[in-house]
Amino acid sequence: MPIDHGNDIILLTCANGKPCNQLIPFLLPKRKRLRLAVSNDSSRQQLLEKYAGESKAQIEVVLADLTQPDDCKRILEGITAVYHVKPTFHPRETKIGSNIPLLTLSVLHPCLRKLLIHVCKRYVEEALIESGLPYTILQPSNFIDPFPIREILSDERPVYRALWNPDVPFCYTSLYDLAEASSAILDRREDHFYATYRMVSTSPPMDYGGVCKIVSKVVGKDIKVEKMPFQKTMERD
Repeated sequence: MPIDHGNDIILLTCANGKPCNQLIPFLLPKRKRLRLAVSNDSSRQQLLEKYAGESKAQIEVVLADLTQPDDCKRILEGITAVYHVKPTFHPRETKIGSNIPLLTLSVLHPCLRKLLIHVCKRYVEEALIESGLPYTILQPSNFIDPFPIREILSDERPVYRALWNPDVPFCYTSLYDLAEASSAILDRREDHFYATYRMVSTSPPMDYGGVCKIVSKVVGKDIKVEKMPFQKTMERD
């Protein structure tokens, strides 16, 4: 069935988060109707102000508690596709992920049990696969975008403080690349039903020391890598 850009309504959850903020500009040139779901009024006001001038698109910003089935049912009314981003480290992430299926962001290698967020997303994937609904699962890796390049440029002796063991190699994903791929999938969604995609922007895997060596050459500064103390990681927003 061809996609009707004029009448399709796409729901985006956690719509004021980084993945959706990158995706929305890809959708706006063609999509006429977007429903943006957020969990608090501050995010709702920010999105209303941000997209107030988008006269060509009908953008609806709604408040919803995704742990509540009634709220999920309300925001899903009339929807033709869902881009489901779940709040990471939310105590009820598994419940949220199971309440709203379809196109969902998971994580690369959810089988890795040492990371708690992987455990949550593994259960969400299972619920999605067993739901009987058409779905697509996207598995991005660790995002490279939070790398503090501005702080490094302004610091005479820059130190990158990793949230976990800096010697563990990763592949990295750019939020821009993820958004571009997600937009393409939404445009041809039936071609991607029941598919799972591992999404990375870099290869081969590289630890934070390797990343910092590359950045050091570009900015002309030697960047030291340290592991952030556990308590400090818990104090971060």
